[in-house]
Amino acid sequence: MARTYYSYIDPTVYPLNICEIAEPISPRMQNQQQQVDTKIQKVTFYPNPAQNIGYFNVDNLLENETLDISIYSMEGALLFERHTDTGQSIITVDFTTFANGMYYYNIATNTNKAFRGKFFVIK
Repeated sequence: MARTYYSYIDPTVYPLNICEIAEPISPRMQNQQQQVDTKIQKVTFYPNPAQNIGYFNVDNLLENETLDISIYSMEGALLFERHTDTGQSIITVDFTTFANGMYYYNIATNTNKAFRGKFFVIK
């Protein structure tokens, strides 16, 4: 059973299958993806699904690296942004104002490493 997804920000139509997620959602994420081409070795989000608090853990972060995290709704709306201090590899996010659902995140470092993924909030 195929569904069609329409973004309020990006007029592109994304066909969805049960195991397939439309990516990228927002034009801003597309621009960030084109500029950043090196991958972080591993990002872990826990617990997934989150209830009120979630943690992003970036492995192999260098002492001089900073992180920028952006969280987007399924519609592509930017819901959360944070810049971390040098060497801080764990980011804590408060999800108490988030509705139940699936969200996308984009994490980038000042050394052009990046990681994108998804997580769920279920209260």
